[in-house]
Amino acid sequence: MNSLPEDPQKTSLGYHDFAELRAEGAPYVDKTRFIAELLRMKFKTLLITRPRRFGKSLLLSTLNNFLDCNYLDDPEFEQRLDRRFAGLKISDDTAFCAAHRGQYAVIMLSFGGFARDDYAGSLNFFVFLIMRLCDRYNSLLKRPELSDQERHLFKCCLTLKDQPEKDQRDLVIQAVPLLAKLLRRCYGKKVMVLIDEYDVPLQQAYSLTSSRYSRQEGGALRPDHPDSFYQQMARFIRELFEPIVKPPADDKVRRGQSASAIYRTIMTGCLRVSKESIFTGANNLTVS
Repeated sequence: MNSLPEDPQKTSLGYHDFAELRAEGAPYVDKTRFIAELLRMKFKTLLITRPRRFGKSLLLSTLNNFLDCNYLDDPEFEQRLDRRFAGLKISDDTAFCAAHRGQYAVIMLSFGGFARDDYAGSLNFFVFLIMRLCDRYNSLLKRPELSDQERHLFKCCLTLKDQPEKDQRDLVIQAVPLLAKLLRRCYGKKVMVLIDEYDVPLQQAYSLTSSRYSRQEGGALRPDHPDSFYQQMARFIRELFEPIVKPPADDKVRRGQSASAIYRTIMTGCLRVSKESIFTGANNLTVS
């Protein structure tokens, strides 16, 4: 474990952000060796399932900090990474760091803040989630590599809340594969997608639907009813994940690059296997 901070009362409990934890000098159990182990595994989509409070969110945040590239040509980017990973196990492997640290375009999403009690509210959660994600990369609008149609679609994703409600669902589903395609083409980097707490929307939808039905609330539907909140969420999550775990090809890739826009996807959650088969599009899902 890294050296403890001067304040013995300070602990790392509750930290989900690796950069924040390191900046504040909180105690950190060094698990960075898992970065190399993960990247050396053979997978396209990896599902990591562990109980709550097992450090899954911090692990993905650590991966994000280690892998993500310097989009804005920040002159202090490398020095910041040096400080962030100083004294950690991964830094001992200089060859691995040279090959992988800061060498990917990373798209990271967390469903952990999901707390909605109907499908309309759930869609609204994802609308704002996608808007925040795309806003981080709004400089893409200035890139000449985008076609007029791609530029228009990306602008729609940036302003999702202002789009017609009938279009919002489709735009949310298109956003991640579109962003992956643009990042790979514009920066020439392999794209990694990290999704934390993938199962929270499904768990909450199932719990609410079951609870309402058991209490015989007026008009409450069984969880297996096709119009129930749970089934609506299961269909939406399935459609959201399909182009991520089985991404469409990009016909404008650079010579020598794979046509698939997304190199790898890593998800974390508590549910090991979904009975609703939300990963039907993944040909080679690896579960850890």
